[in-house]
This record gives sequence, structure tokens and C-alpha cells, in this order.
Amino acid sequence: MKKNFIETITKHIIDLPALPSVVSKLIGLVDDPKVSSHDIAKLISSDQAITAKLLRLSNSSYYTFQKEIKTVPFAVSLMGFDTVVNLALSLSVVGRFTTSAVDDNFELMEFWEHSLSVAVVAKRIAEDIMPDAAAEVFTMGILHDIGKLIIHEYLHKEYLEIEKLIIEKDYLSLEAETKILEINHSIVGEFLCKQWKLPVDIINCVRFHHYPDQDKSGQKFSSIIHLADLLCNLLEVQHPQVEHNKNELNLSILDKLKLKQIVPDELDFDFYLEQTKIEIEKAEEFISLLKNG
Repeated sequence: MKKNFIETITKHIIDLPALPSVVSKLIGLVDDPKVSSHDIAKLISSDQAITAKLLRLSNSSYYTFQKEIKTVPFAVSLMGFDTVVNLALSLSVVGRFTTSAVDDNFELMEFWEHSLSVAVVAKRIAEDIMPDAAAEVFTMGILHDIGKLIIHEYLHKEYLEIEKLIIEKDYLSLEAETKILEINHSIVGEFLCKQWKLPVDIINCVRFHHYPDQDKSGQKFSSIIHLADLLCNLLEVQHPQVEHNKNELNLSILDKLKLKQIVPDELDFDFYLEQTKIEIEKAEEFISLLKNG
């Protein structure tokens, strides 16, 4: 099954709509030291749809700016172009997919609510650990489960078998996917991110967010997303309905992220779950705006 699956999924990913040209150009410009904030703002402003959505997000209660943001240059000056670029990328990704299947329990808005919740929680964790990368971590949170969408849309028969295992036999997503497909959504997501030519750190994070101990990149991104994902799952910001438990935590992240522990090798879940609730409540309007385009 694995070889046929890879061939099938690769064909569908190649046939997927590309990211808007503005976003593709932005991704290529972010690491160019010659590019100015003015260049970034000018490029984003050339796409009216992205501009309108970005300004709505910038003025949401998630951000606490005292002045209304009416232009992209002003947004870039206040938020920094890393944040603005990653918001533009996030808006584009969320807008790439629509689902028409009616014979399953998949809810697209619930999927995005989980992904966006992971994004804001991961961003908050990153602000304490590696603040310069917080904007990129936000995008990683949005993309971490993108492979599930691909499976649902393009391998629907197999998706129904996976869902049945999850609902009727209490399988976790990875277990059910591996049983049916011999591969899982993190690998599918990696394929898609490569096709879209996203930064290598995002590709690695999507691939290893369930197994951060296997991430040999030397970065902490997959560990942050792993933690944010589990915290949101424990608070039932998830799809489909699955019983998650604290034993899913990959203990390798404890020392890597210098997390608050009760005793050695035991995360202070109460502390982090409370912080997660606060962050999701704070971002409620922002999440609603972003998932609804």
C-alpha cells in the first residue's frame, strides 16, 4: 500500500493550487538581508484580498495596539515583517482548502480551530524560549496537521477506514493512519510543504511534531508544536473526538525546552493547561477571523 499511496498522494499534491504568487515571493524574500520593510509592505499591498484580511486580523483584540492599523506599511512597522509575512502565509493556506464530503464526521472549521489554537499556544511558548522565531512557530502550528486535510480530500475511502478505527476502537490518528496507509499525516504534510517550497524549518517541524526526538535539525520547533498540540488536545480543541492523555508527551522535550516540572520527567501540566486556556480565550476573535477567512 505504501508505494501506491505515495504515488497517489504525490500526484494530488502536485495538482493542488499553488500558493498565491505574492506569498511565494514573500517566502523567498524573508531571508534576503537586502529586503526592507518597505519592500515587504509594497508586495503584500499588491494583493487586495490578502491586504484586507491582514488588516482585519491586525485590528483584532488579539493585538493590543492603541491605534487603528489602516495600511500594510503601518502593520509592518508595528508588528514586524516576520509576523506580517507569516500572517499572509497563514491566510493563504487556510484559504486553499474546501471540503465537500458529507459521509463522515470531518468538520473543516473544527480542524482549523484546532490548528489555529495550536498556533497561538505555540507562539506563546516560543516567546519565552526563542522570541525571534515566534512568528514562524505560529505558521508551523497552523500547518502541523495539514496532511490530514490531504488524506481526507484525496484518499477519502481510506480516510473513512481511519475514522472508523479512531471512533470505534479508540485508535489515535497516527496509529489508525499507519494501520490503513502504512504512512501518516505528518509525512503527507511534509510532501505538501516541500511542494510549496516552504522554509526547511517548517518542513521539518511538520514532519516531526509527533516525534520531536527524531528531529535531528538541532532546532526546537517540533518540540514546541508537539507540546502545544498535546495541550490543545487535552483541552478538547481537536478533531475527531479522541481520548488523549498526558502519556503522549514525548519526554525528550522537557530538557530541550527547559519546561516547568513538578519532579524530574514530569511536566507541570496544570500550569501549562491553564496558560493554554488563557491564550486561546485571548485569541478567540483572532481565531474566528482567520478560520473564516
